[in-house]
Amino acid sequence: MSGYIGRRPRRLAAATLPVATYVMLTEPLGEALDAAIRVPHAIADTRFAGDYYRALPDGRVLWGGRVSARRRPPRRLAELMRRDLVKVYPQLAAARPAVAWDGLMGYARHKMPQIGRLRPGLWYCMGFGGKGMCATTMGGELIATAIAEDDERWRLFEPFALGYAGGPLAPLIAGTVYAWYKLRDSARV
Repeated sequence: MSGYIGRRPRRLAAATLPVATYVMLTEPLGEALDAAIRVPHAIADTRFAGDYYRALPDGRVLWGGRVSARRRPPRRLAELMRRDLVKVYPQLAAARPAVAWDGLMGYARHKMPQIGRLRPGLWYCMGFGGKGMCATTMGGELIATAIAEDDERWRLFEPFALGYAGGPLAPLIAGTVYAWYKLRDSARV
């Protein structure tokens, strides 16, 4: 949730670069889905600007991908996401989006989670950059054991301290880096 940190607390906000990502949910696809995606779990590719998706038990696809430093979703987001789906699964060309939305992820300059203590009694666990579904649980457990048991394992994250994430120029820099990675990804395919 660090993508939504805003401006306060200032030290945490300065260490966070909010980056947008996008998701689409298709209408039910019937047998075409069973023929295209034959696994019941989530899938993600390894590109920087990668796709992540999952066939749902009700016959729809939850499709995510793209990143942007812009805080507004692109026009015709649902259609853009549908095209991304069809590039990977051309046999799903008849897929129709039911809904599409955007959300913010919080990135740190070094792309590692930021876990630590601002001062006695005030802890933070942020900067998971889209990899937080399982990792935030680990971060929460580290902080909980630090508080309850004086466990010092949270200090393993001290090398990834709160650093300045770029301020007002950060979205421009991130957008340029993303465009470069997207170009590099497309050259590999």
